[in-house]
Amino acid sequence: MSNKLSIFMISPTVEKLLSLAVIVSGAVAEDMEVYVFLSFSQVAFKKGMPEKFDKIGKDYEEYKQTAVNYMMEKKVSWYSMLKDAKSTGKVKIDACSLVADMLKLKKEDFDPLVDNISGVGTFLNEASKSDVVLYI
Repeated sequence: MSNKLSIFMISPTVEKLLSLAVIVSGAVAEDMEVYVFLSFSQVAFKKGMPEKFDKIGKDYEEYKQTAVNYMMEKKVSWYSMLKDAKSTGKVKIDACSLVADMLKLKKEDFDPLVDNISGVGTFLNEASKSDVVLYI
């Protein structure tokens, strides 16, 4: 039986989304199942947003152009990495129902990477069955 990883993803910034994609990709490569619960980070997963989302955290603003240039040069993005990991069938991504409700978002408002809108109870249930739980 493979291990399971649950991630509570709160911050919608490129450096954290890239961290998410790297961790999820690594976990899938290690044959782990991954559950991602999107809190406020779900704004980056609205239809049409992932490909152009470029908000960077204040701590990393000075590196924004360097990061953009690197990703363009290497032809890599957090979105493409996450999409590739998700294509394995080992990754499930849910948007938080409370935040979706606050932002008036429905399932159809999200990129196809998002599987469902669910409550924090779903995250807690998934986390309780996980070997590793991360908060990003």
